[in-house]
Amino acid sequence: MHGGSRFAAPNLEAVLLAQGRKQRWLADRAGTTESLLSKLVVGKHTVDEALGERIADALGVPFSLLFELRDRSEMDPSTERSA
Repeated sequence: MHGGSRFAAPNLEAVLLAQGRKQRWLADRAGTTESLLSKLVVGKHTVDEALGERIADALGVPFSLLFELRDRSEMDPSTERSA
């Protein structure tokens, strides 16, 4: 897809709510931390494509429903690194 790119998750909270899922449930299934998911939900963190795919797969939704490409110039320096 976009090797090395970072993705924001503007729809993650809505999908979790619609499915009645908790961040802890998703973290367990996607192989990440509840803390990182919380930061994704509030827009304070981005993810790489691999983690984004695991999150989308766990929720059973298309990657494109949850994530949008975030240009490096749009990112806060604190979002540069993620799990």
